[in-house]
Amino acid sequence: MLKMRFFYYLTIFIVIFVTAGLVFCVVFPAIQFNKQPTGSLVLEELGSSASPSSIKWIANSNKLTNSENELANLLVFNGKDSLSQEKLSKINGNILIFEQLYSQVSDSPQDMEELNYLTGINYSGFSGATYEDLNDITNIPEKIIQLYIANTGNPWGFFGEGIIITDGKAVLVLRRGIEYKGSVKLHVDDLDMNYQGIFEITDSTNEKKGEISINLLKSGKEMFAAAGLPSAFPALYKINRNLYEAYYFTGNFGSYEIDVPFNYSIMPFLMKNKMIYTRFTNEEVFWRWYYPTIEKIITSSEEKIDTNKTLVSVKPLEKEYFFSTQDQEILQTNSTITKLFYIKGINLGPALPGKYFTEFPQEKDIYLKWFTSISNMNVNTIRIYTLLPPTFYQALYDFNNDNPDPLFLLQEIWPEENPKDLNLLDEDYNRVFHQEIEYVVNAIHGNIQIPQRDFRAFGIYAYDVSPFLLGYLVGREIEPDEVLATDELNKGYSFTGDYLHSLPGITPTESWLAESCDFALTLEEELYNNRPLVAIVSWPTLDPLSHPGEWTGDGSPPYQDKAIVNINHIGINQEKVAGFFGAYHVYPNYPDFMNNETTYANYRDSQGTFRYGGYLQEFMQQHSKYPAVIAEFGISTSSVTAHYNPDGLNHGGLDETQQASDIIRMAEAIANEKYSGAIIFEWMDEWAKKTWTTEYYMIPYDNHIYWHNVLDPEQNYGLLAYEVDEPQMVEVYSETKANSAIQHIAIGQNVEYLEFEIRCKVTCDALDPLSLAISTYSDNLEKEPVYEFLLQLGNNPLLLINPDYNWMEGKYASTSTGFSNFEPMIQITNASVVVDNEMITPEIWQNLSELRVGKFNNNENQVYYERNKIKIRIPYGLMAISDPSTRTILYDEKSFIPTAIDQILTRQIDSIDVQVIQDNKSISIRYPMIIWDTIQYKDRLKDGYYLLAEYFGNE
Repeated sequence: MLKMRFFYYLTIFIVIFVTAGLVFCVVFPAIQFNKQPTGSLVLEELGSSASPSSIKWIANSNKLTNSENELANLLVFNGKDSLSQEKLSKINGNILIFEQLYSQVSDSPQDMEELNYLTGINYSGFSGATYEDLNDITNIPEKIIQLYIANTGNPWGFFGEGIIITDGKAVLVLRRGIEYKGSVKLHVDDLDMNYQGIFEITDSTNEKKGEISINLLKSGKEMFAAAGLPSAFPALYKINRNLYEAYYFTGNFGSYEIDVPFNYSIMPFLMKNKMIYTRFTNEEVFWRWYYPTIEKIITSSEEKIDTNKTLVSVKPLEKEYFFSTQDQEILQTNSTITKLFYIKGINLGPALPGKYFTEFPQEKDIYLKWFTSISNMNVNTIRIYTLLPPTFYQALYDFNNDNPDPLFLLQEIWPEENPKDLNLLDEDYNRVFHQEIEYVVNAIHGNIQIPQRDFRAFGIYAYDVSPFLLGYLVGREIEPDEVLATDELNKGYSFTGDYLHSLPGITPTESWLAESCDFALTLEEELYNNRPLVAIVSWPTLDPLSHPGEWTGDGSPPYQDKAIVNINHIGINQEKVAGFFGAYHVYPNYPDFMNNETTYANYRDSQGTFRYGGYLQEFMQQHSKYPAVIAEFGISTSSVTAHYNPDGLNHGGLDETQQASDIIRMAEAIANEKYSGAIIFEWMDEWAKKTWTTEYYMIPYDNHIYWHNVLDPEQNYGLLAYEVDEPQMVEVYSETKANSAIQHIAIGQNVEYLEFEIRCKVTCDALDPLSLAISTYSDNLEKEPVYEFLLQLGNNPLLLINPDYNWMEGKYASTSTGFSNFEPMIQITNASVVVDNEMITPEIWQNLSELRVGKFNNNENQVYYERNKIKIRIPYGLMAISDPSTRTILYDEKSFIPTAIDQILTRQIDSIDVQVIQDNKSISIRYPMIIWDTIQYKDRLKDGYYLLAEYFGNE
């Protein structure tokens, strides 16, 4: 009895003790958990993952606030819909967690590009998943099975445990024990775990943590080798940016459905130390690695917040190269070596065909391709005019980190044009400009998210290219009237800052430039402890020199000599400014004083008289305080000239070899006159540009980006040409009878030319010339057409024009007249210059009717004789076709010379009529004109590129 009573009480005691223990283990931690303060992090899950997500449970167990109305600072991107612009707008200054997103968004090029930008990870395109039974097709995506069957022609006959890897094109099936052995492993530090789930095969230069590996057997190794895949790849990346801190998990490690109901700290501890984990789940990986990793991220982030530290701090600046100026030289310091640095650069205006200047390329690969070609030209610097899209800076970052010889960046900060009252010191104008300076400085350091805006770049700037920043160029080619208005409206204004200040004699405009540069340097020093070079931008129109050849004697100050910007009026704080210089746009053919000043003709180089060198010499003699860089100089390869230079360096009308030889000649003069650098204008042809000889005749003006005006010098300055394929010729006439001298006629178009091809029975040559009468419009197509143009072939072919349609003389409506009355198209290129009633230079004209004979090389030549064939290509501009993309021609019954764009009336046409005349015989044909709104183009390095690469490589 006593024994039974003993066991009775013992049992009661044990039950009470165990119950109390259980209650204590449950209740006490719960009480303690509830006493803990709410975490200082606010979490937001962005996206809806296809797999169950444990993020909310983790947030609750760490007492984080789940974002609903509050601004989150821990953002989890774990679903296909995570990368919308609305969600990405939240990343600035926050902690980001990405979970196996590449394989989820791989069908969206835009999302892939966005993810690549944010992470800098190289995704192979292959992702895989483990399967408990390959024969259980209910758990395998149907499209994978169908892709395998389509690729191999074999049925899906797999069974047992295995792995499936695919890139959407190929399917690799690995069977356990045949292609691999064991399980997929996850190795992190001293942890070695079996992994069941999805994984992505990636690589990156980012910091790596953990590795997923597959123990391949012989057949598996062969399979992976054929696909170019590694058997081991990173599990986690840590991505450090100034703008955010990010973690990218390459597997769905967090896709684990947690059945544990408790949300307090003892449960993760117990689960992490569990002896046996459930097979074919993420349980082991989740509790032993994923959860502790997320918890560490949370803990470290909360410590920063609780100690009032910045959640994402700016990384210490790591620069290999430092730049400074001394007297009139630029210096580069690398480690302990300081040497002279001469800028050999190229200007990059990135407007592709069919795009305006502010429609920047968004694709990183485009910029990388340009950088490779630019670097191969043996230059060291790229100059850009304004803030470009984030992918430009990502590309520059990647390119320079992959190359031992980096391309340095001169970043211009471009103020808006047309300030109110032409006043550069207008308060609102400067508020906008200072905002732009802030945007640019922070973008250079990869530390800003610029909201969407019109006509300027915006987006997430997360790549720090400041180690490659040579300096900022502040300003633009300021108009003389802006200088005069600013100086008049702000008399007595001067500026004294921490970095730059006014010197005696300074003007308000010069003070504005000093103030703007000072603001940029202030931001660099205070935000990033950085001291780049800074420069003002100007041009000969504002130089401090006197140009008597511009004064016509009528008493009014000439445009080219009525205002001044003098860098010598700006002082710097030597202790705080690394370097200050002037960046100048100097061309050999504009302004006219470059050609007309008699003293410049005294300058000689190895090729003789060189007025360009004369100007450089005189300008540098007064540029006494700081280095000077020629930030723009170049030669155009357009088919005609807009302005003649007495030394042959014309504004257009030169071939690609001449382009290079003239650039080299100018570059040598720049170096000889002790400038600190020369930056060629420009890298690529930009169809969005215009010249005074063409802009009023491209109508509608907004459409001129859809075709290439080979007549326009400004569109053809590049060393990289954008071209189109030869036109598809349409046969409009065929006659093979024995007595037919002309047997075939074909006409075609592309975005540059209207082309004709004529085949003769025996031979077509200049000795037996043809004529083509061309009518571009007719009031009534049933009537005999009135011809606007007469193309006379021969050794010296001419494209003559109907006198009433001679758009060079302001006439745009033709009337019927005999061909003998047709006249040449004469265009003025250089106006006469008269000073004190004495003519210094006479008026210069060019005959646009004169066509050149030879093979169709680039923009050269319009007529080519080839045995029994004549090929003709006429630039649209010569035919008064104001917009070929919409079949629009000039047609206006008023006679006048235009003074603004879109002044001349136009007419749309359907076709042109052509009469081919030979030996008093004629053939009448009609050709229906095509229209287009998209452009297929290709790039080509011009002949001069290779000559310049050789020249710079030998310097």
